[in-house]
Amino acid sequence: MHSISIITVVKNGMPQIVECLQSVKNQSRLPDEHIVIDSQSTDGTLEILKDNPEIIYFSEPDRGISHALNKAWGHARSEYVCHLNADDWIQPNHLELIYDIIESSNADIIISNLSFDSDRSIRILKPNYPHPGPNMKWFPPQINHPGMVIRKSLLKNVGGYKEDFKLAMDVDLFYRILALSPIIHVNNSVTVHQRDGGVSQKKWVNTLKELKKIEIIYGRSTTTAFVSFIWRITKVGIKKILQPMVLK
Repeated sequence: MHSISIITVVKNGMPQIVECLQSVKNQSRLPDEHIVIDSQSTDGTLEILKDNPEIIYFSEPDRGISHALNKAWGHARSEYVCHLNADDWIQPNHLELIYDIIESSNADIIISNLSFDSDRSIRILKPNYPHPGPNMKWFPPQINHPGMVIRKSLLKNVGGYKEDFKLAMDVDLFYRILALSPIIHVNNSVTVHQRDGGVSQKKWVNTLKELKKIEIIYGRSTTTAFVSFIWRITKVGIKKILQPMVLK
């Protein structure tokens, strides 16, 4: 029987952790374990974790999100790990669907459609992982890291997340794993929710800079990576200009 560990990284000032933890507890098929890595938060997170005895947690300093993620999956005892940010949550049937997909396809990676929720709108993000050829050169990857389930042996094989990357580490990881030709399955049900306002959204320009660097490392030409970077900057800028107009 296959097993799944959910891993969650918590930073100071993430009050949504309660909803995240509750969404895991509400699963129709529970994970084998839920591991939380807390960077010694001082906002009451530790007390919340202590009140949930089913959670395995570690509260200690780290060198950033990539380092914390590596510590989390390193502690996992299951065959698969599922990454869930502390400000994300999952529908009650998320893991049940994932288990069914693994049983039927023996997939190495399962990426779910994602509901990106903000005070202004809700957008459904469908994964568009990069392939060799035109897709890698011209189309930006959409990985949907929250809720993604991955065989732990793949993480071991590539050495986990690179600590050099602070914001787009999931894209770098995915490019390296693609070289192993994994079996990838897309969960078309929208069972994962991500809140607007996370670190990568707040530091969106730096995130896009990291993304451009990563794409060049893994085969994209400097020219197409730069054009894509300008397009992304423009697109996000336009959205930020239009959002106040929509609110009026």
